[in-house]
Amino acid sequence: MALWLCFFSGFAVAKNMPRHGIFVYSNFCISKMSGDLYGNRITLRRQFDGDSLIYEYTDGSTHIVVADNLVLDEKSDTLSFEVHVQGGSNTIVSGKFIDDGRSLNVRGMLFDEGATFSLKRVVNFGAPLPDCK
Repeated sequence: MALWLCFFSGFAVAKNMPRHGIFVYSNFCISKMSGDLYGNRITLRRQFDGDSLIYEYTDGSTHIVVADNLVLDEKSDTLSFEVHVQGGSNTIVSGKFIDDGRSLNVRGMLFDEGATFSLKRVVNFGAPLPDCK
């Protein structure tokens, strides 16, 4: 057990984030008036054969995009990736893990390139989405 802990303790992007697994960060919420979904969600999949990222955003409907050129920097607790939307916008998103990986502050999200968003790590996938504020 001690050998296993020593082996895996050196692999992380953010403090307390394991080298392998699926990590979901979201600010999705439900509109009280319309019942529509709003916000962004990032799903980071860390595997032995490499990392991948799925970016979901809403603009009246929900869209899912597989990110390109994902870069994770464990020393600075940052990530960046490119998003290419067919027939639309392209952008580079950058982010920083904070609170020991419990949040991810991101900038460059599609259609809100100038804004910074705080996405919280989802740990209870059965919890209802909050109402939008």
